[in-house]
Amino acid sequence: MKNKPYFFVIPIILLGTLGSCICYTKTSQTGLSLMGAAGTILIAAYVYLELYDYQQRLQELLHLQEASIGALVELAQMRDEEVTGRHLNRLPFYAQVLAEDLGLNPEFKENIVKTIALHDIGKVAVPDSILKKPGPLNREEWIRIRRHPLAGAAVLDAISEELDGSNRQVAEYLATAQEIALNHHEKWDGSGYPQGLEGRAIPLSARVAAVCDVYDSLRSTRPYKRGFSHEEAVEIIRSGRGTHFDPRLIDSFERLAGRFEAIWEKHGEQTR
Repeated sequence: MKNKPYFFVIPIILLGTLGSCICYTKTSQTGLSLMGAAGTILIAAYVYLELYDYQQRLQELLHLQEASIGALVELAQMRDEEVTGRHLNRLPFYAQVLAEDLGLNPEFKENIVKTIALHDIGKVAVPDSILKKPGPLNREEWIRIRRHPLAGAAVLDAISEELDGSNRQVAEYLATAQEIALNHHEKWDGSGYPQGLEGRAIPLSARVAAVCDVYDSLRSTRPYKRGFSHEEAVEIIRSGRGTHFDPRLIDSFERLAGRFEAIWEKHGEQTR
């Protein structure tokens, strides 16, 4: 019995499933046989090819995700290309500089920058007669406007459910988009909507989006308001410190006010 080789089977678990196995033979005189060495080389090649295929499929999924989100942004832009469209195009630039100043995790920062343009996607459910009304909204119209964050979150939630959390990066990307869509009208003091969240209960992604959105909205001319100057917009946002906005973000905004103005000067309405 001592002279007989021993046979070992080592399973290879790859991405949660049994991918293959390595077979070894061993004797007391020779140790691992050539079969084992060859098997190790083959399985290494197999694992490499499997991981390469996985990476390819992951990249395809990420590209599909970005294309889908891009299509939703274009849908929102179709409502009003000259106002809403340009507003959505500027927001990622503001978000980039603000997120960098806050020192956010690179992946989290990228998710905010890429999804902030979806903040008002729920407005596709609001009639133009309300969105473009030149005068004050009545009570019923205001109620409908205040529902748009819920509608936007529902759209993104439906996409997330279809994906069923199959990939962490995609799931986190969509989670950030949903946080922003649902919560960008919440206020630091709890007086916002739709849930009346307060302070740090408001997701950081939405707090970042709120500062960017309000600055650009103040600068923009709308059917119901004139466009404010940079100085006026900065003062209004500064006055919302601790009430509308997270104080930490206003500290960052004040440091970056010149860069916000530069973004507007480069991409704003006057460049049409």
